[in-house]
Amino acid sequence: MRDFARKQGIDDARWTFASPSTDDVEALAAEFGFQWVPTAGGFDHLAQATIVDANGRVFRQVYGDRFELPMLVMPLRELALGTPAPRDDLRSIVERVRLLCTVYDARAGRYRLDYALFFELFTGLTFAVATIAWLIAASRRRVPRPAPR
Repeated sequence: MRDFARKQGIDDARWTFASPSTDDVEALAAEFGFQWVPTAGGFDHLAQATIVDANGRVFRQVYGDRFELPMLVMPLRELALGTPAPRDDLRSIVERVRLLCTVYDARAGRYRLDYALFFELFTGLTFAVATIAWLIAASRRRVPRPAPR
């Protein structure tokens, strides 16, 4: 953490940087479903905010490369009022797709959309549909059989 403070240019006696043990970090990450992958520049992970209820249970996970106010207010409101809002609208579907296609760019130091996944999905689906169509067409073709003697 001293190295992190130095890299961030923080040299203030009022700031304390603390780091838990590796076992504690791994246990907490597992409990919250947080995952990371080691990279040359440190590690890669999705940005995640976890909303915990009064009993310490995970109520909602909020993911993204930026957290706009409604992304956090709505789950907090649901938790406080006990009234879940509908979550399968077009906006939530678009956000889920964005989450799947978001990667961290270590050189730029920020998250970005990786459009390669869209191309891979399109190519894979096109191949699967073409294969199924070919199999159906092939099964419908009648091969002449020799007449019994």
